[in-house]
Amino acid sequence: AVPRLVEPHVGDVVVLRNDDVDAAFVGPFFVPAGETVAHRALTTGVLEGSCSVHEDGTLTVAVRA
Repeated sequence: AVPRLVEPHVGDVVVLRNDDVDAAFVGPFFVPAGETVAHRALTTGVLEGSCSVHEDGTLTVAVRA
């Protein structure tokens, strides 16, 4: 399950793996079917985006110091 709020710290790597047969939007990230996307948090801030894996359709990434 994917949480609705992800709170990495600066320098952390957020890894999203899509084992589905369909591509997915997970907040600010696009994850193709069968692939893994990794993103290193470089600065503090909030990223929000649509999320095709949640009923409410959103996911927030709040990067902390």
